[in-house]
Amino acid sequence: RGASLLGSGLGQIPAPIDVQMCQSIQPRHADHQGDLSTGQLLKWMDTIACLTCVCVCPLAERHAGTAVGQVITITVIEHSPQKGIRVSVQDVRERVEMLVCVADSTFVGKPAGPEKVVLRPVENLGSAEEQLLHSLASERRRLYNEQTFSTLLQDYRGCSRRDPQSAVSTAFTHVESVELVLPPHANHHGNTSGRQILAWMENAATVAARYPLSNRVLWSVDMFRFRGPSSVGNRLVFKAVVNNTFNNSTRYTYNSIGLRLLTGS
Repeated sequence: RGASLLGSGLGQIPAPIDVQMCQSIQPRHADHQGDLSTGQLLKWMDTIACLTCVCVCPLAERHAGTAVGQVITITVIEHSPQKGIRVSVQDVRERVEMLVCVADSTFVGKPAGPEKVVLRPVENLGSAEEQLLHSLASERRRLYNEQTFSTLLQDYRGCSRRDPQSAVSTAFTHVESVELVLPPHANHHGNTSGRQILAWMENAATVAARYPLSNRVLWSVDMFRFRGPSSVGNRLVFKAVVNNTFNNSTRYTYNSIGLRLLTGS
């Protein structure tokens, strides 16, 4: 197995089964604030993971910011069909490496014909740390839900004492973006690449976050699934709306619909 996903793996040489990508952050990779665009980060993560599999559903959370001029390293630790992705960044002027993001991705096999590929169950998760991450995944989601419910109750009590005239309706945060899938957006199977869909989703979320009149950065992706494939020539509709607001963060709901231009279905 390769280096540990959390903390202790900084500076270690990856094992032969690991896949690693190094990128220098250029101005074209940055957002409006000069930091690395989250959409670009998701593109790189999907690209390096797709060297071994086809479809990705990540659970990711950012831990540090990145800026133009730094060097970012993305490592994939393989325990099929689940992949552990670790992202670190290093300043070219300093020998200090920081952890940026840790993600867990689940992949599915693309069949050659109409039949679905049957994947073997995961028998060996590797290190004790990987086993712990796998066993606590459902517990983490449960804690997220409890924390969200508790925060909503606190916000509700606070909103009851506020001036109703100062409230902002979430109806103004609704965004609908239509994208046409072109050949550069497709992968080697002819389907729309997951990294491009992730970038389009991040763009819709950034636009939906405009109502506070301040700059917003996508900080975490809790969970999403690709329900079906799309291909070149399809029209994708991305819908985003704010459904929860907290003291220092905002939560969004996405809805992506694929349309075939010829049939309109």
